[in-house]
Amino acid sequence: MKRWLSFCAALVLLLCATAPALGDSNHVRLTVTTTQRIASRSGPGTQYTGTGSYHKAGTQVVALTKAWDKRNGLWWVQIELTYAGKQRRVYTGEQRLAVDLGKIPEEQEVGAGWVTTAATAYYGPGTQYAGMKDPVPYGQPCSVYNYENGYVQVHYQRTDGTWHRAWIRQSDFMWTWGPVGGSSGGGSGGSGGGSGGSSVVANPFYMAGETTYVKVYPENYIYPYTDTSLTVLGYENQPNGAVYIAPSDDVYILATGYDWARVSIPVGGGRRIAYVALSDLTANNATHEVRTGTGRIYCAIRRNEALSSTMYAGVGDVMVVVASAGSRFQIIYPVSGGVYRMAWCEISDFYNRSK
Repeated sequence: MKRWLSFCAALVLLLCATAPALGDSNHVRLTVTTTQRIASRSGPGTQYTGTGSYHKAGTQVVALTKAWDKRNGLWWVQIELTYAGKQRRVYTGEQRLAVDLGKIPEEQEVGAGWVTTAATAYYGPGTQYAGMKDPVPYGQPCSVYNYENGYVQVHYQRTDGTWHRAWIRQSDFMWTWGPVGGSSGGGSGGSGGGSGGSSVVANPFYMAGETTYVKVYPENYIYPYTDTSLTVLGYENQPNGAVYIAPSDDVYILATGYDWARVSIPVGGGRRIAYVALSDLTANNATHEVRTGTGRIYCAIRRNEALSSTMYAGVGDVMVVVASAGSRFQIIYPVSGGVYRMAWCEISDFYNRSK
């Protein structure tokens, strides 16, 4: 066991030493020319909030990243421009730019977490960028697509059903998986480990201190997706053309968002990461549900943090146990606005204050 732990520690150190700073892979700044007036969105698709029209054809802007729009089958490009004396980063369709897409990197999700206060939203990573009208609300679960200059680019769904991207201060954000405490490291939630420093990655397996989770056995078929948009089916068996996770399959919950869960599912003798509707798991997991009955159960995002009086499962909340480590349970429970949170609580509190 000691030899294995030493090997793991050495591997983590090697990965940390060679990993680029998160966001460095996206630090391409390619000057391009507009081919028509720029119509823009906060993210790569028409499902994102509009962010205005800028400049006429023949204007130079900076191309930063690209993202594939699965709904409409086209590329969107994140660009930087100056308008009314302030910088802005917005997304526009590739057809509006004279751009070589091969020269700019494709975006990828690099983390997820929760907004810890009503966070001022900006068009880019810093106060030199224009501010957005509405803050990102307290408790909002978000995916993260970049980290730069002490800011994170967050992706979330608004209460009106539209999707939105904005930049907020990293200090206003708590990671559930992704970089912790610094600007380097990164990758998906299934790699790395540690509890502090400038290049560690927190993921649920590491946080639990184990390699297994409480299993979820679906009562009905669950349909997995390729990403948090829950629009493109993928993975697992395909009887009669339908993609599904069977009732007998073991499903492990890795992280949760506004209306999705990131899960590990069995496929081909191994396991694969997929996304499912969070409501599918909470509805089908009744055998693990416990309702609070005699007071608040205080929680923390990470198992090694002090419990917070501002983060708790309230009286009457239905909780689902996901994992255990030491003296704590990792649970899912509801917060305001139909959102679920994944957090840690004391096992003794869980039992003493539950029905």
